[in-house]
Amino acid sequence: MTPFVSVEGLSKTYTARSLLRRSRAATHAVRDVSFAIARNTIMGLAGESGSGKSTLARALVHLDPPSSGEVRVAGIPLARLGRRGLRKARRRMQIVFQDPHGALNPRLRIKYSLGEALANAGVPRRERRARAVELLRLVGLGPEHLDRYPRAFSGGQKQRIVIARALAGKPEFLILDEPVSSLDVSIQAQIINLLMDLKQRFGLTYLFISHDLSLVSYVSDSIGILQDGRLVEYGPAEQVLKQPRSEYTRALFDASPAMHRER
Repeated sequence: MTPFVSVEGLSKTYTARSLLRRSRAATHAVRDVSFAIARNTIMGLAGESGSGKSTLARALVHLDPPSSGEVRVAGIPLARLGRRGLRKARRRMQIVFQDPHGALNPRLRIKYSLGEALANAGVPRRERRARAVELLRLVGLGPEHLDRYPRAFSGGQKQRIVIARALAGKPEFLILDEPVSSLDVSIQAQIINLLMDLKQRFGLTYLFISHDLSLVSYVSDSIGILQDGRLVEYGPAEQVLKQPRSEYTRALFDASPAMHRER
C-alpha cells in the first residue's frame, strides 16, 4: 500500500560565515531521515530537546525546505512544486505548534485569525463567519468567542483555537509539534482526546512530536526516535516499545518514570 506521507533521505544543514568571512561552519540539524506514514494513522516522533524534531517538522511542509531528500504527500513530491503548487498542497497539511500563546496575534480578534486562514483556503468572504463558527464548534467552543481577543482565553482554549485554524483548509495531514507540552496537566488530556476525536471524524493522518515517551506510546501506531538529527529507531509502536534496538531508545525509556511503570 502506498503511504500517505513518505520521507526519503531528508537532511537539513545550516551554514554560517565565520567572523572573518573566510569559511562557513555547517550545522547538520537533520541527517538522512526516512520514514512513511499510512493514511489515518499516527506516527509518534520522540527525542530530547535539540534532537532536531521541530526542524524536521518545518522541513516536511517546506516552511524551511530540506537541504536534500524528498517528501511526498499523497504521492506528490513537494520539492517539484512551484510556489503556487506548494501553496495549494499546504492546504492538505498543517502544523500545530507548541506555544498557543505565540501562535495567535494578540491584536486580532479570533474571527479575524480564523478568517485569514479561511481566506487562504479559498473560502468566499460571505461564507467565512459561518465556517468560523463551525470550526469553533468542532473544538468545543462557541460563536460567542469569535469577537474576543486571545487574552480572554486560557492556554487550553487558545490551543483549541489554533487547532480550529489548522482545520480551516480541510487538511488531511497534521504535524502536531509538542501540542500539549505547554499546557497544564489537567488540560492535556482534554486536548489529546479532542485530537483523537478529530482524527476519527475526518480520517486525519498525524505526525505527533513529543519529548513525553508515555504520551507518544499512548497515541501512536508507529514510533521514531530522533537523536542528534538521526532517526535511530523506527517501527511499529508495539515493536519499538517491547524490543527497542537502539541504546539511546532504551536510555530514554529508563529515564521516563511513566514508561518504566508501564513496561
